[in-house]
Amino acid sequence: MSNAKYDPNLVTVLWGPFLLTGFEAGEFITATMAQTERYIRKSAFGRSIHTLVTDLGGMVTMRFQADSPSLKILATQYVADQAPGGNVILPLIIKDNNGLDAIASPLARLITIPSLTHNDGDQAPREFQWMCEPLVIFHGGIFAQN
Repeated sequence: MSNAKYDPNLVTVLWGPFLLTGFEAGEFITATMAQTERYIRKSAFGRSIHTLVTDLGGMVTMRFQADSPSLKILATQYVADQAPGGNVILPLIIKDNNGLDAIASPLARLITIPSLTHNDGDQAPREFQWMCEPLVIFHGGIFAQN
């Protein structure tokens, strides 16, 4: 199991049919497994066993610029998911541009949206989180920032 951090300028991000763009400069895309260990150790009465972890889910966090074109897509999908009978679960793929690292989830739901902030200066970045079940993180390239 693993955690991953990627520079959004060096990867391609797809959520369902949507190409997500307009990431905040200097921020990273992060993916975190719910359980970072593949096995857990359980012990009792002087004996221990290793048990395979079955929770393969995780969270993916992305931060977008305040004027990102992806914000309209994300807001629309979030509202549709909250509507009666709404169930917006799309595949999420994050692939490095060398084709060696990948994060994939066949079932990714947008679960958090940023709080609204208004000011006269630069707008704060917008942070979104996806709950993924399962979340597969494959490291094979050079763009992982671990």
